[in-house]
Amino acid sequence: MTPKEQLYYLINEYIEGNYDTAAFCNQFTIIFNIEIDYADLNEIECF
Repeated sequence: MTPKEQLYYLINEYIEGNYDTAAFCNQFTIIFNIEIDYADLNEIECF
């Protein structure tokens, strides 16, 4: 799974209630700030 796919998975799982806010924020920060290549994101996803 690519980092972009991981982000979408994480967001969907959070919406479903499968992650608490702290766990979601920790995982999101790791994926978005460290693992993802920003060139893979479109204009909306960058903000």
